[in-house]
Order: sequence, then C-alpha cells, then structure tokens
Amino acid sequence: MSSVGNRYRSWWRRGAVIAAFVALATVGYVSVRLAQQQFGIDTLPDLLGNASHPMSKNGLHVEDIAADAKGYQGEILVRGVVAGVANGDPQLIALIDSREARTCQDLKCAKFYLPVRVPGDTPKEWEEIDAMGSIVFGTFKTDPQRPLLQAVSLKNFGPIR
Repeated sequence: MSSVGNRYRSWWRRGAVIAAFVALATVGYVSVRLAQQQFGIDTLPDLLGNASHPMSKNGLHVEDIAADAKGYQGEILVRGVVAGVANGDPQLIALIDSREARTCQDLKCAKFYLPVRVPGDTPKEWEEIDAMGSIVFGTFKTDPQRPLLQAVSLKNFGPIR
C-alpha cells in the first residue's frame, strides 16, 4: 500500500513543479510586456546584452539590398555596421548587416558588403549607422552592376562591440 502512496506523491510533485514553472514563465512574460509599455521600449537587448535600436518603419537592412538592389528606387534608409574604410577614399565605407555582425563577431565573415559614400565625418569600424540616401550603379569600373549607396545623411548609434 505504501508504493501506491509513493506513486501518487511523485505525480503530485511533478505536477506542482510544472505548474510552478508555467506560473513563473507567465509572470516573467507579463513583467517584460508591462515594462515595455511603461518605459516605451520597442525592442529588448539581444542575447549578448547589446541594446538594439528600434528600426524605422521604412528602414532596410544591408541583406535587403543584397537581395534586390535594383528594386529600391528613390531615397531609402539602410541600417548596417561599418566593416571598413577605403584606403584612398575616407568617404567610402563598407557596411555589413547589423544582425550578421552581432552574430558572427567578425567584420570579415559577411556575405555581402554594401559600399556607401558618406557625407561629413567618416564613422569608425564596428559603429552601427543608419544611412539615408539612394542606390546608384555604374560607379565601379571593375563591376558596373555593383550597387553604391550615395548617402545624404547618417545617424551613428555608436559601436556594437
């Protein structure tokens, strides 16, 4: 008879542990949602603890440009991380996708580098920027089909590293 009582107690304990876990997860989720509403936070920090800046409604990532550069006409906003600066031209930088830079933790692992001609001060490597401008083609003699973002303004969010 004691073995039946032990089985009943072990099932009861498992149920209590599962119920406690579900309650804890629910309280955590509700707390995060309330904090987002109260403080006006649209995004949470990524897994590495770096706060990601909210993307504007019409903003694009560098990977979006890589997929279809000719499909974007007019002025666009592109978010990326500075992967390098051209040797002979400090106004020409290379951008990689911010998500890729955070995941890879290396500026040389990107699948696509978007050349950007920047106005004013040149941002440094690892800085995340929003570049507003338009895509132009035919500026590179070696590859006339390569897109170039001719930026008219930059918003620098600082280093992600």
